[in-house]
Amino acid sequence: MDAVCGIEDGEEYDLTLNIERALFERARELLPESFSEGVLYDLTANIYHGSKCLLAEVGHKTTGNNKTQINVALALSQHHNIPIFHMVFRGGFRDVKTIATLLHVMEQFDIKETTLIWDRGNTSADTIRWAQEQGLHL
Repeated sequence: MDAVCGIEDGEEYDLTLNIERALFERARELLPESFSEGVLYDLTANIYHGSKCLLAEVGHKTTGNNKTQINVALALSQHHNIPIFHMVFRGGFRDVKTIATLLHVMEQFDIKETTLIWDRGNTSADTIRWAQEQGLHL
């Protein structure tokens, strides 16, 4: 993992997006055009039992147990069920706060003119407006 993310010369680095972009581009070459016709997105809170993860913090799981957690988001192609990319967020992030990052990553991967499917926890006037500005359908 040290080769993927860490601290060098006092600066944090994370190469996961670059790796996922390369994997996505390769998958795009092998799959039909319908590959990115729809993107499914979900954020899942994961209880964290360790003590060293900088992203772990008390979260807001719907069960109300307020345990230490990290949030993992996954986007996958609707028609082929292939993971496109994932994102990891601090445990205290609410679903709706992840959408700006999601839309940025989709733009970086040149995913547009697609239908984005997410659960109601991501829906706000801002996220709807942002998605429509990107040419996405919800």
